[in-house]
Amino acid sequence: MYKKTFLLTAVVCALGCTEAPSAGEPVDKSELADHDHDHDHGQGARSHWTHADDSLIAPVWTGDDDHGSLYTPLWRGANSAIEDYVYAPPNHDCSQVKGTALFQWDSGANTVHITLKYRGMPVSPAVTRQENVTWFANPFHPAPKDLTQSAYKFWIIFNSFQTPAFYYDATTFLLKGSQFDFPGGPPPGTFPIQIPDYMLTASALMHPDSDGYMFHEWTIPYDHLTAEGGGRTVARVTFIPFDLCESIPGQPALGQARPYATWQPDPGPSFKQALQSGLTLDTSIDDDSVHYPDGQLPYVYSNIAFVSNTPAINGGMPNGSYFSLPASIENVQPLVTVSPGGGSVNGCTPFLGTPHVTAPRFCEMH
Repeated sequence: MYKKTFLLTAVVCALGCTEAPSAGEPVDKSELADHDHDHDHGQGARSHWTHADDSLIAPVWTGDDDHGSLYTPLWRGANSAIEDYVYAPPNHDCSQVKGTALFQWDSGANTVHITLKYRGMPVSPAVTRQENVTWFANPFHPAPKDLTQSAYKFWIIFNSFQTPAFYYDATTFLLKGSQFDFPGGPPPGTFPIQIPDYMLTASALMHPDSDGYMFHEWTIPYDHLTAEGGGRTVARVTFIPFDLCESIPGQPALGQARPYATWQPDPGPSFKQALQSGLTLDTSIDDDSVHYPDGQLPYVYSNIAFVSNTPAINGGMPNGSYFSLPASIENVQPLVTVSPGGGSVNGCTPFLGTPHVTAPRFCEMH
């Protein structure tokens, strides 16, 4: 499964990344992370950052779907969802911003262990967005417009391999909700449309130390993914027309495509499904002003992205590159472009991830 990635990793490692262990060989934890601390939210976080984390420039895979590891860099602005606001610090210096993520999975032990390390992370960044410019009201994803007290969350994102039903009003063609909103069946006067979606699962909120270093680790079941703490399973997220008149079925990225997000009540899939569908990883900035009992946010995610990568792409995203979600949805090139905000550089700027808030009313064209 990982032969192509091994080949590409061998090439990029000649430029300075750490050498990958051979398939099935465990990753050296003494080099990659100190696992004596279950949750090190800033306490001694700098001591966990190693030369290996500095040197890593591309994902390193070992093993197979049942027992293996993934060690990948995380870069500022490497990907974002539609309507995501990609944050840049007020001084526009992202040159020290970097993260690494280490996944170690074992189907026999029924565990997936995730270790995250970061440097250059602003402490509780305040984020102010402009209505109808960098933030758009959304009844199906009511994320807050502004954040005054914030922390970070890490997201594991993958294809659901499913097409849940979304219900549209038969008269107005406006979205009423999905099968997750109406578990008892479609509301009266609607018709269903099956639309592919993604699954997401998340860490708890994470806090850097005063120097911008952050360390966090946790373990989840291999056979049914959950968010950290087990209070939530997975979220279902997709990008759909709220008004079918503004959609083009054959070219969805040219029509209206708004975020829809909700938590799934049923158990999550196995980590094997996540691996086989392709992993995307993101570190978002989220609200830390309210304590939620299960540690997860009712609106799912904030639409404020920061540090990320797409290891599903062979070689991942190089620093300064950007993965285009609309191109991926339409299966067109280029999937990888230059990051609009400059990646992890001095001179980085915030940018918005390809909004599709409105579109022409195609159903009225003759």
